[in-house]
Amino acid sequence: MNHPLIDILQTVRFFANAFDQVIPYMSTLQQPSADKALIYVLRSRSMVGAALQARLGVDSKWVGVNRPGNYFYFELEPGPHYFCVEAVKMEHGLLSLVVEKGKTYFLQQEITMTGTDLEVLDPGKAQELLAKYHRSIFEEKSRK
Repeated sequence: MNHPLIDILQTVRFFANAFDQVIPYMSTLQQPSADKALIYVLRSRSMVGAALQARLGVDSKWVGVNRPGNYFYFELEPGPHYFCVEAVKMEHGLLSLVVEKGKTYFLQQEITMTGTDLEVLDPGKAQELLAKYHRSIFEEKSRK
């Protein structure tokens, strides 16, 4: 019988290997539409919460989900928006941001020992991380 810590480590190793099976980073960044803002959401590679998904909500609607070392992107109408990152039974990370049309923004999700966090990243740092991260692909599940 395995020790519970060994089971946890095996689960973490499984998810770490699974990260290499997603779509790799594109060689160029997407460009925002002229009338919308483009939002990239990156999830840090921290081992804290590695087995958990981090969902991102904008203005009370879920828009995507990440695992460590992954990213996704989406467009938003210009103006003020409220962002929320959520992982199972943890404190939510909150951020308010006014976005402008034609601009690209980079947000980083992180799961910490005390909850979740969401912050705006410097574009240079974000592009450096994107070169090492993989794109998340997901679809909304239909409700039955």
